Amino acid sequence: NAYMNLSSYDSAIHSFDILLKLDTVQPLGHFNRAYCYKKKEMYNEAMTDLSKVIMYREYDFEAIGLLAECQYLTGDTTGALGLLDKTFLRFQSLDENGFYLRGSINLWQKQYDSAIVNFTEVTKFRNHHNDVFTLRGLAYFLTGEYQLAKVDLTSATDLNEQDMTAVFTLGIVNLRLDEKNEAY
Repeated sequence: NAYMNLSSYDSAIHSFDILLKLDTVQPLGHFNRAYCYKKKEMYNEAMTDLSKVIMYREYDFEAIGLLAECQYLTGDTTGALGLLDKTFLRFQSLDENGFYLRGSINLWQKQYDSAIVNFTEVTKFRNHHNDVFTLRGLAYFLTGEYQLAKVDLTSATDLNEQDMTAVFTLGIVNLRLDEKNEAY
């Protein structure tokens, strides 16, 4: 864990290898090694470890979210969304990252209403992703709900003035609302 916290992922993986040789039923060891593998962009290795974590702790939403993220990063968006949907249906819950990833995939697949629902879930968490208002605002914009888009995009620009996606989309929303001065 010390190596992992110092971002010395090779040393951390080596230490977790030793731990897991001594005790193969060590979900936290598998999870932490998977985290290190993900940081090194070794997604298949990470997914193998995360599958073991879920085998021992099927309710571990953090592991499920990380597994879905690794699937997404390897290009398996269908598998990632399927895992998140199956988890949500089974447990009626996901963690913040699970909802965020699910919303992002929905947005990418042009399922805007689903994206809005998932990003709304993310906003219920205390320390949520900073760009969630940008993404939900973009989804509202794409569904033609300009007033709701304006609220979210204004919140996004209040949080980060340098969020050019939010700034640009807010300008377009203001044009659609015939608020030319604000758009300018």
